[in-house]
Amino acid sequence: MGDGGGRDAAAWAANDFSIGIGLDRDIVIPGEVVPEITLTAADSARAVEELFETASLWEVGSARETVRRARMALIAKGMEAVIYATGADPRAAYVDGDPIATETELVYRTVRELADAYPDSMAARILPRLRDPDVRVQKNVIRLLGELKRKEARQPLEAMLRDRRQEQHWTRILSALGELGEPSSRMAVRPFLNDSQERRRVAALAALRSLRDTTAVPILIPLLDDEQFTVRSAAMATIGSFGAAAAPDVIARLSEVRREEASGGARTAGTREAEPATSPRIALIRILGNIAGTLKDAPDPASLQTRAAIRLALLEELSVPSPDAAGARAAAISALYRLGEPEMREFIRVRMLDESDPLVKRTFEWEEARAIQSAR
Repeated sequence: MGDGGGRDAAAWAANDFSIGIGLDRDIVIPGEVVPEITLTAADSARAVEELFETASLWEVGSARETVRRARMALIAKGMEAVIYATGADPRAAYVDGDPIATETELVYRTVRELADAYPDSMAARILPRLRDPDVRVQKNVIRLLGELKRKEARQPLEAMLRDRRQEQHWTRILSALGELGEPSSRMAVRPFLNDSQERRRVAALAALRSLRDTTAVPILIPLLDDEQFTVRSAAMATIGSFGAAAAPDVIARLSEVRREEASGGARTAGTREAEPATSPRIALIRILGNIAGTLKDAPDPASLQTRAAIRLALLEELSVPSPDAAGARAAAISALYRLGEPEMREFIRVRMLDESDPLVKRTFEWEEARAIQSAR
């Protein structure tokens, strides 16, 4: 799912729903003594090119002091190092040797360390490179601007989302906009919830989660029925992250789904034939349980009102006796336990006297055992 393909220590992951291999460049072995570095005149006299090359090595073992010294001396070079990292002539096309065009994660990290030291100077030099003819440069510039949270990059990045010629960068642009955290980007991101590519749908969900787009919950809920597990998981995590703000829409949709299933109608607007354990109905119940857990100790009237609404919605799920609804009843039990209410635990214990489904009974036993253990 990643961008780097895993070669040359390239980073794969851009968000929580990716798998990556990015390793720390300065791994410390237990018991190892890391020496303090003091730059000397000889360090300062070294050429930027030489310092950059050494600074981009693994900072481990016998190379630790050498790499760390080179990195410190490189940063001390100031604008000279920034210019070298971003290309000597900002008007010229980049060539293979320019660090900003790298496909190697260690080199990128050195560029990033310079960017952290001189964020304004770095941003001023790389922002014009967003539409560079070298795709490698574009990838790194988009990533850097997002990681540096450069607000001035928002409009140029959004413009690239509207440009079909930049389609190969849309996924990483969505991630960058999420990192920028500008609420005004929400409407630019939303259309990608319906993109044909799984990665873009996941990236759009992650971005809207970062942008706290709580008003998007009604258009996020259908993605709980997406054909791809990664998208369903991302949708569930994004909606749940909004907490109490998402509860009214989740409760309303859960009520609709229950009525649809009771009447034999369409389960959802989607077409995926999901297993009961991953159905949108169960996902909605689990989201409510997670929200209830975050409000467990909140004393304010708004939180108490939300808890009451969640409690009522979950009790309605628990009252559906149909064997087809056993998965929903089991999920509702787990969610009700998130409320942390002794009275609710007692109610469920009594309710289980009439329960015959083994899944529901096992879920109750597991939740009760966990509650007892937590109380000790």
